[in-house]
Amino acid sequence: MKFDVGNLLEYGGEDLIFLTGAPGSRFSGLFYLLSQHKEINTSDWTDEHTWGNKILSFTGEEVSIGNHFGTYWGPGLKYGEKFNNLHSLSKEEVLSEIMEPFKNWDGTKLLKSHHWAYNLDYVLALFPKCKIIMCYGDAIDCFYWWQKCGGFGITYPSYKWYRDDIRMLQQIKQENYHILSFCAQKRVDLKKWNLRKIFEELNLTMDSIDPIKFVNIKSPQNIEDIDDIKFKDAPLIGIYTKGIHEDSFNHMKVANNRK
Repeated sequence: MKFDVGNLLEYGGEDLIFLTGAPGSRFSGLFYLLSQHKEINTSDWTDEHTWGNKILSFTGEEVSIGNHFGTYWGPGLKYGEKFNNLHSLSKEEVLSEIMEPFKNWDGTKLLKSHHWAYNLDYVLALFPKCKIIMCYGDAIDCFYWWQKCGGFGITYPSYKWYRDDIRMLQQIKQENYHILSFCAQKRVDLKKWNLRKIFEELNLTMDSIDPIKFVNIKSPQNIEDIDDIKFKDAPLIGIYTKGIHEDSFNHMKVANNRK
């Protein structure tokens, strides 16, 4: 592998946060907010891994929507081509693919993929000490927002795996279903969060946080406390952290089946 994590069997992914949500769930907006934290490793960011769209608002102002930064893993992309069949890959294969775009392995890695949603139990089987963030939005709302941001005209990440609008809506529903099922199984609440609570849930310290750096914040000039920071039109967010939520899934059974 590209970086040394010590004993691979004992490595639990304690420095990994898996972020998922269907296209249009605004999980990229949450990713950008969280990635401003100094403890998040952004060594994978390149100009190649950037996309943004600008539209005119009702007031005639030019605003950015659907901004994408950093690596996305998944089929049809540079990294994670086989992640639509994640359960068929070994721990070493998955971790090696995750490591590939990073220049270093420092800090906490925030890993985003629509395809984690299909394999949340297996992600936990491989990395039982990781954290998982799930963004949920109504399927039609997700589809509408994705279309508004550019739809299949979005050049990064590529959405070719979804093929067409009909299949896109079907897969949005599927990804939402898997997220809801996982949250129900683990007793994870899907709810609105402010930024401070998200950082606290992720055990990320609050020092050196500059609210003005964050995007999609309503009236940032009026923000005096980070407790008030919420990104506009935020989705419902569920955060799984080991030891807090009930774990009824038998990780050892899955791990043993991979041998």
